Order: sequence, then C-alpha cells, then structure tokens
Amino acid sequence: MSTCALEPNSTKQLSSKENQNSLQTFEAHNTHTGAEAPQQPISERPPYSYMAMIQFAINSRKNRRMTLKEICMWIENNFPYYRDVAKPGWKNSIRHNLSVHDMFIRETSPDGKKSFWTIRPEANRCLTLDHVYKVSAADSLLLHR
Repeated sequence: MSTCALEPNSTKQLSSKENQNSLQTFEAHNTHTGAEAPQQPISERPPYSYMAMIQFAINSRKNRRMTLKEICMWIENNFPYYRDVAKPGWKNSIRHNLSVHDMFIRETSPDGKKSFWTIRPEANRCLTLDHVYKVSAADSLLLHR
C-alpha cells in the first residue's frame, strides 16, 4: 500500500527546494547584468518570494531604507506583473511580510510622521537584482561547455 502523506515539514522543504531550483535555473539561463529585471511576459509571476523582493527593493537604495509605498512602487516598476496583472491584495502581503519577519525593522522619522523599513544588519545578505541576474565567470564557463 502506498501513501501520499508527506512527513512534517516536508512540504515546506519541498517548496523551498523548488524555489531554490527555479532560482538557480533562472540565474543559469540569464545573462542580464543590469540592476533591473529582464523582460519577461507581463502575465508571468516573478519567481521570487515577497521577502526576497522586499530585500531587492531596500538594498537598491544607498541608505538601505524605504517606506512601504516606495517598496511597492519599486516592485511595480521592476516586475510589471504586479502593476498590470496581480490583484491589489499583493500590497497587503508586502505589509504582512514586513511585519512578520524580524529581519525587517521599522524606523520612524524624527518628526514621527513617516515610517521607514530597513533590514537588520546581521540578517542582510545585501541581496539585489544585480546579484540575482549576474552570471558569474564560472557559471558562464559551465553554460558554454
């Protein structure tokens, strides 16, 4: 008798492995070196988690901080899917991810009127789109074999 039940945490591990594999495949086949996302069909959802896209956005700034509105605008500008196709609820998902993950820190402006989001320094891998899309020299050699 075969069972289809998954062990505890195996779904999460499977999902994580799938995300990692799709990212590696995406990186290996992409030669884009700019800091913006390459052209992809607008109807196609980008292969990144909200947490990763938030990191891309915040790390795109020299001062490494952004308001929620700026983060959402950055995502819309770099991933047209979220501007043209996605339902408006994705912005609530960004807000949720900022609040839930302790790697994101909310800072208030001196006058208390604005809130900025930044990444806890010890948790920041300084992940940017440039890092994701840049094919290293070693990877490039492997692709041309």
